[in-house]
Amino acid sequence: MRVIFDLTLATRKPEITGVERYGINLFEAFRKICPGSTAYVMSTSFFSSDDNLVLCQHPLMAWLTLPFRLASSSYDAAVFPSMPASPLSISSRLPLYRIIHDDFPWTRGQEMPIKGRLLFRDVERAVSSRYRAIFAPTGYSAAKLRPIFPSHDVSEIGNAPALPFDGELSEIAELRGKVFVLSVGTVEPRKNYEKIIDVAAALQPHNVLSVVVGRSGWGNIATDLDRASNDPTSNIRWMKDISDSQLRWLYANCRSFLSLSHDEGFNMPLVEAGSLGCSIVASDIAIHRTVSPPWGRLVSPGARADEISTEIMTAPRATESAYLAYRARYSWDFIAANLLSKIQAQRRTGARPHA
Repeated sequence: MRVIFDLTLATRKPEITGVERYGINLFEAFRKICPGSTAYVMSTSFFSSDDNLVLCQHPLMAWLTLPFRLASSSYDAAVFPSMPASPLSISSRLPLYRIIHDDFPWTRGQEMPIKGRLLFRDVERAVSSRYRAIFAPTGYSAAKLRPIFPSHDVSEIGNAPALPFDGELSEIAELRGKVFVLSVGTVEPRKNYEKIIDVAAALQPHNVLSVVVGRSGWGNIATDLDRASNDPTSNIRWMKDISDSQLRWLYANCRSFLSLSHDEGFNMPLVEAGSLGCSIVASDIAIHRTVSPPWGRLVSPGARADEISTEIMTAPRATESAYLAYRARYSWDFIAANLLSKIQAQRRTGARPHA
């Protein structure tokens, strides 16, 4: 079977989000079990090898015109694991499979920038009738997407950590010997960085730093966090672009991992932290109740900053046996095999979404 992965927009920038990393990691696992698969990319630097990669130029044009390239090919299916299919895919006869990560563009789209709404809500809606199937990373996100796409039986495909766990750790010199709490994720309204700034202030008397890792997203919170991290009296450190080896070092050395999101489709950084045994403090929301490890502590959305700081200072790290058992729950190889199985089943039945 020959399957094409569209990763043109997912690989257009040096800094990538969790959704973009998802597509990259899934293709890495998929091409091992389906060697005839190919990915269209803007950069090969994210991959372990250049095998089965087609390097493109001009990301927007490459994404938009990909259906024309595929029209003359002999692929059996196309997968869109990070971004919607091009609107020009409407006329394509190739079976299209889309992985949609959450319902945010339809439920809280007003908080997104105009380009984000156009791509993830309007374009997605326009081309969704051409999707042979829609998948979601978790059962929780699948349930939220079904009312939005009633003509598709949205099913769970699986999710796994983006970070390779085996590898060197690169120390961050300015944090050597420091006690710090770690938060990871794009700085945007869902992540509740307002509360993280408040918690940082509550931790300051204890000489605890608050380290944020993630690129700037949208909304006023990015400006607020930038202002706070540039204040010489602040205990907040915002690191927008770090290596995998530095991130592994942060997970290994943080006092606790902190996530106070209002909503998440999965929360890959939390699963990464749990897979490395970090002590975890997270907001008590539905997806965190699903993916947080047994030793993680959930705090009420209304908890005060001083209450959260107490949880941070007392939350336990996991034993090796506990975090290795937790890590085994998530596997890219399993997700790739699940995706291949679903595509093969669709081909056998010839199932299509209802008009």
